Amino acid sequence: MRKCVGALLVCFTILSIRDSLGNTTDSFSVAPPASWVNTLESIPDQSPTTNRLDEGVRFILLDDQVNVLQDEYYHRVVKEITNVNGVQNSVQLNFDFDPSYQQLTIHSVLIRRGTNIVNRLQAEKIKVIQQERDLDRNIYNGALSAVIFLEDVRVGDKIDFAYTVHGSNPILGGRFVDTFTTQWSTPVGYQRFRLFWPAGRFLGIKNQGVNIPPTVKQNGEVKEYLVAGRAKQDKFCS
Repeated sequence: MRKCVGALLVCFTILSIRDSLGNTTDSFSVAPPASWVNTLESIPDQSPTTNRLDEGVRFILLDDQVNVLQDEYYHRVVKEITNVNGVQNSVQLNFDFDPSYQQLTIHSVLIRRGTNIVNRLQAEKIKVIQQERDLDRNIYNGALSAVIFLEDVRVGDKIDFAYTVHGSNPILGGRFVDTFTTQWSTPVGYQRFRLFWPAGRFLGIKNQGVNIPPTVKQNGEVKEYLVAGRAKQDKFCS
C-alpha cells in the first residue's frame, strides 16, 4: 500500500520465544489493550471516493494510539476483502517487533462476516520467525515477526486486528519521533491518530504536503493530541 507522510510527531497468555542464540525471551503475549487505549466500539464505515482497488482490499479503519509516558504503541486495522487478490494478500498477518527492547501484545484477530464475528486469535497457532529483510545486504537487525495464518478468508470478509508494541529504541536516548500518514493510494475510510504526551515537554510537529492541526486536551500532567477523520480522494479530511 503506497503512502505519503502527512505529519511528523516528535485471562493472560505468555509465549516464550527462542532468539537466534537459543535464549528464551518472554517478548510476546496475548492480552486486552491497556486501560488508556480508547477502543472504537462503533466503527465509522465511510466508503472512500477513490476507486483504486488494485490490492483487493479497502481499509475501513486505521487507528494508531501512542502513549509516550508508557512507551506503548497501539495499532488497530479493519480492512474489507473486495476481490480474490485481496484474499491472497490477507491470509497472513505479520506483527513485527525487536525483542532486544520491545514486547509485543496481540489483543484481537477477528473476521467479521455479515452479522457473524469469528475469533481467529489462537495463541498456539502463532508462529514466530526471524526477519530476513536485510540479509541480502549482510545486515542483521534482530527483529522478529509473530505470524498468524488466517484460514477460510472470503471476499466480503472484514479482517479486524489490534496489537500493542511496548518499548522504544534506546538509540533515541529518550527522545520521541513518529509519523502519521494521511495520504494513501489504497482506499481508506476512517483513520485516527491519538497521542498521549507529557504536558510540560515540548512537542514539535512538522507537516509535509498537508496541514492538519490536532485537537489538544489536557488532563493534569498529560496532553492528548488527536487527529481523526475520513479519507477522501487519497487525502485526509477532518
